[in-house]
Amino acid sequence: MEDNLKERIQSALLHFKLVRIVRSLEISSFENVSEHFVLTYSNEDTDQHDILPLPPMPRTTQRSLRVYDESGNELSVIPSYQVHEALIELSRDYLDEVLSHIEIKGDMKEEIEIFECSFREIFKYGSVEERINEAENTFIHLRQRIDELDTKTRKECEKLLSWLTYLVNIQRHYVPFVELKKPFLSKKHRTLNYVIERPSKLEKSLSFRING
Repeated sequence: MEDNLKERIQSALLHFKLVRIVRSLEISSFENVSEHFVLTYSNEDTDQHDILPLPPMPRTTQRSLRVYDESGNELSVIPSYQVHEALIELSRDYLDEVLSHIEIKGDMKEEIEIFECSFREIFKYGSVEERINEAENTFIHLRQRIDELDTKTRKECEKLLSWLTYLVNIQRHYVPFVELKKPFLSKKHRTLNYVIERPSKLEKSLSFRING
């Protein structure tokens, strides 16, 4: 994994806004359906970027995923194991920062240790629903402790916990990241096209939030 992939993913999630999605279907047989998407992004950061996240996809079988930029260049999808490693590191950073402001004792300390150990079960292939549901209880307890802090620190911790909660819950779906051929410049728009071939059982479309 590249040393800075964690920072690149964090910036992509925080500063890109998906402003438009156009979706169409191509049914080539009773057993195969191709879904075509045209995505328009806005880079709201002051810096340029070279990766983009695609909208969350159902964790179902797909035959292929092909992504193209506005010039028709096929883009590389970053291997999931690299993305998962980066998200584990990012989640630990958020959790550590929150814990630095609150005192954890007794059963709560054991609960936090179990939660942190569960990151490798949450950020992986396959079903993660049970682990995410367990994490929700930990988030509730952390929010209760955060409420005891002064206003400024509480707001800072609430933001960190919100980001951590988002990273964990988005793992209910598959979120690919792609490498761009040309940098995505600050305050500009970019368009991506991608095609998914999957069995004919169609899944309900997912809403997508990148930033916020």
